[in-house]
Amino acid sequence: WVRAASGAGGGSELSDAGSWAVSEPLVKDLKTTTARAMYNHNNTANVWFYMYAGAKGTLYSGILPGQDDEAVAYHSTGGVAGSSGGSYCNPSDWFCNDLTLGTAANEGGSAKWSFHSVSFRDDNESHNHYANGNWGGIVGVVRTAVVNSAN
Repeated sequence: WVRAASGAGGGSELSDAGSWAVSEPLVKDLKTTTARAMYNHNNTANVWFYMYAGAKGTLYSGILPGQDDEAVAYHSTGGVAGSSGGSYCNPSDWFCNDLTLGTAANEGGSAKWSFHSVSFRDDNESHNHYANGNWGGIVGVVRTAVVNSAN
């Protein structure tokens, strides 16, 4: 299994917006259309991907649709399938469809990639993308899950 702290398998709209100014290969690879087309996300060789989605966005993350962790939106961190992203939120947000926990389809019917399961959705909007040098942000949530599963 793989536990992904705000994984960007579906890309980030920050790369979409910034790729005109920065020619770094990583920025180009993280464009949403590129990241979603790089490989078949459903082909995991039966390895489970447990997704952890942070939601402590900030003002500049308004470019990201729905909930986000300042760098990656829920459509990417939640393993939402398809060739484009979408706007997904916590259940308390009335303005977009819910990212559901587990493997079930999201509100509105969009599926997750095969062998992708949302293990944590930041309903309290308290975890951002950054570890801050001390296991902070969404990375800390994943670290705790790994430690607990090792016992």
